[in-house]
Amino acid sequence: MNEVAIINNRKLYYQAYSPDMNWAKNIPGEKWVQVVGIDKKDKAAFEDIACKAIDHDVYYVCCTGSYGELLHDYIDEIIVLRKVGVLEGHLPIEDIMTTWHNEGLGDALWYALHCSTDAGDVLMLDTREVEAEPDWVQIAAKWNEME
Repeated sequence: MNEVAIINNRKLYYQAYSPDMNWAKNIPGEKWVQVVGIDKKDKAAFEDIACKAIDHDVYYVCCTGSYGELLHDYIDEIIVLRKVGVLEGHLPIEDIMTTWHNEGLGDALWYALHCSTDAGDVLMLDTREVEAEPDWVQIAAKWNEME
């Protein structure tokens, strides 16, 4: 996980997603925010991302990409299924806010850094086969200059 910038008094981290890595071991602290760029319908990735985020008490999840809305709904469904006892698993300390952003990665990052009230640091988890790093690093650098 790479720290990219500090924006709005929050650290912004980047992690390329791989199904065989334990990306959750480096979650950035309390009330953390996750931004997920996802362009592939992959049930195993959805489950891994949703369950690890919930199990580590994510505060906000901002989804973007072709399957961002579907991942957003999937996370909400996992929480509900755990609450009613259909699935076993950790229940979050606080309610998790999930959003999806059809306007792209810049919109999801801006929301995560500026609108997720009372939240902490932000982890951008990039599941796309073509990593978004150059685009979003430029966006973050521009915002960082404006601070």
